Amino acid sequence: MAILSNKKFLWGLITLLIVLNMISLSAIWYTRARKPMFDSKSNISRQDHFLKRRLNFTSEQQESFDSLITIHRQKIKDVMKEIGALRKHIIESMQDNNNILYIDSLVRQIGSKQIALEQINYSHFKQVLEICNPDQKEEFIHMLDGAMMPERRFDRSNRFKKGSGKERFRQDSNN
Repeated sequence: MAILSNKKFLWGLITLLIVLNMISLSAIWYTRARKPMFDSKSNISRQDHFLKRRLNFTSEQQESFDSLITIHRQKIKDVMKEIGALRKHIIESMQDNNNILYIDSLVRQIGSKQIALEQINYSHFKQVLEICNPDQKEEFIHMLDGAMMPERRFDRSNRFKKGSGKERFRQDSNN
């Protein structure tokens, strides 16, 4: 208890806590003041940056990729606007129960727009694949497989064969 009654110790402890608080606040302030990694006016998103980094594009490939992304996004944006307008018509016509044929027509139009989206995406991925070298192509196909087939990422049924988990672990570690 003698240590706690010592005024020099208490003043030293208070000074240390103030210094630590100032360091913490400056660290928080510094991280808030940093510029964002991606300019909001830029056409490059975090996913594009990830893709470029993962595939290790050269500068020529990056330029080609950037132009492909710009075109792809504009096409997608146009089709999505059309789908949005059709959905708005569906919502507006919900009160008319007698207008089932019109609603069916709108739903079919939305379906055809969804087909157009898939075709745009396929064409885009095919064009990106064309700018890749053989190693990049393999990695890109692997990434697409994971992204386009999400049920494969979460399906854990094939992880364990007969026997306990420990036996399975030993089999995997020996291979």
